Amino acid sequence: GGEANNIIADKALIRGTVRTYQEEARDILSREMKVLAESVAAMYHGKSEVTYIRGYDAVYNHPEETTRFVALMKEKFGEGSILECEPTMGGEDFGYFSKVRPGTFFNVGALNPELEATYPHHHPRFNIDEKAMLVAGKAFLAIAEDYLMKK
Repeated sequence: GGEANNIIADKALIRGTVRTYQEEARDILSREMKVLAESVAAMYHGKSEVTYIRGYDAVYNHPEETTRFVALMKEKFGEGSILECEPTMGGEDFGYFSKVRPGTFFNVGALNPELEATYPHHHPRFNIDEKAMLVAGKAFLAIAEDYLMKK
């Protein structure tokens, strides 16, 4: 239909993202989106084509690994070093890894109002306090040491 608002388009392209916590929900949504598109197109004597590309798998934090990680961080960095967060719908390639090997995903806080590092990822003013990378490095070193010494 072009850019004019008074033209009835002969085609439409709709894009989006589907994120779920469970694999079964992904399967259902994939199937139902195709049914919905076909139904809407048929209602207007049209056709539909759905290209559904499965993105990142949901991140799964294995309970045993998560418990071990939390205990280790508290031991190395103090009780206040851990903040438990609710699950989020962020896309993350770690989901592929956690499907193959037990693990836990964690965030390293990089919020610092003094540096205006207060905006979320993908925001045009996103910034981090780069000192947080040192914290991340120390956390990974602690994890490596723990596995080398206890496994």
